[in-house]
Amino acid sequence: MNIIGVADGVSNLFPKKVTVMLVHAVNGETIGAHKMDSAALPENFNKPTVLEMNGTSWRIVKAFVAKENSYLRGKKLVLHVQERNEFIQGDKYMVPTRVSSLPAVVNDCLFNDFTISVSADDWGQLQFFSNDHAPAIQEDINSIASILSPPDALLGYDELHIREHNEKYQLDIPFDECCAFLNPAEKGNLSLNGGFIENGFALRTDSFTYYGVVENNIIKQLALQTFDCADDEFMSILSSYGLVLVDWCNADIFSIDG
Repeated sequence: MNIIGVADGVSNLFPKKVTVMLVHAVNGETIGAHKMDSAALPENFNKPTVLEMNGTSWRIVKAFVAKENSYLRGKKLVLHVQERNEFIQGDKYMVPTRVSSLPAVVNDCLFNDFTISVSADDWGQLQFFSNDHAPAIQEDINSIASILSPPDALLGYDELHIREHNEKYQLDIPFDECCAFLNPAEKGNLSLNGGFIENGFALRTDSFTYYGVVENNIIKQLALQTFDCADDEFMSILSSYGLVLVDWCNADIFSIDG
């Protein structure tokens, strides 16, 4: 699921801008036009997408581009949207895959610098695994890839693939060592269903926000909140701990070998 944010209807001042016209999908009324950074927009509207604007969440139901192939060339985009809480999901799914079970929640948390709110749809969608498990994970990747292109992708997926890897392929990374390696500016917690994920943690560096589960000072699960590109920090953590990053919703695996 994509979530696009627009602060006060105006984006930051970057050179590549796209004029985004919002039209209400039900009554046809024009909501407004906004200049947005092209980097904040998806290259293709081929998955359920939510637009956060001025405190309102809009579900994008149709996208019309000014030029063929890419709206980035035409620099104009028309989005038909509906209030997220009024959009009828029906029997469609917002994501193509979810974990089989979520971690337990408790009343107390390990750290307090900041809080990440996660949902059943969000949990572990950008997850690190040992490189040794990549061949087995590829079987799930193939299953997810087969359901990624429904006819009306913005409206949701027709199927949901359930993953069983959280317990089977846990990590074994010393927490203190990893913190020394990443040198996070902040250590936070994870909020789920009104509680805190048991033994949950979040680490915020200059490049990424990591989160996961730690038991007896050993990281068992590790994921990223978002992932835009591979930088030196990302490549270093892959190589230092022998990891791959699995982007479940896009059926992709990032590794040192590419």
